[in-house]
Amino acid sequence: MITSMMDWVTDMPHDIEITNMAPKTHKQWLEARAELYKLKKAEEEKNIEARRLFDFLRPELRAFVMEMERTLRKHDPIKGDSYKTIDPIILDSLLNSEYDEYILESPPYEEFTITSEMKKELLDLANAAMMLWSR
Repeated sequence: MITSMMDWVTDMPHDIEITNMAPKTHKQWLEARAELYKLKKAEEEKNIEARRLFDFLRPELRAFVMEMERTLRKHDPIKGDSYKTIDPIILDSLLNSEYDEYILESPPYEEFTITSEMKKELLDLANAAMMLWSR
């Protein structure tokens, strides 16, 4: 179903003979195609800029940030972006709680190795820090 000019342009068959179209329809089609081109160009430029920013980050930081985002998205259906409006004192408490959980998962110094549970807690700790930092 066509609900906008952009749908009309996108849904239009590309193999039709444009010269057989009525002048008004032909003009509308050309204007809509030009608008679609501008939108696609702007989207490409936005993607290029995002890629530059992503490439700027160190590989380890990129991987860590991607894991942070995965963790946040996993909780989005329930919590969403509630951290933007929750009392910062609660976020501070969350940060301390996540630190405590990390410490509990850490082995004694004599046997120190980084475990997958420690990494999970580090992600939670980093996300809690980001939430508090962004306020």
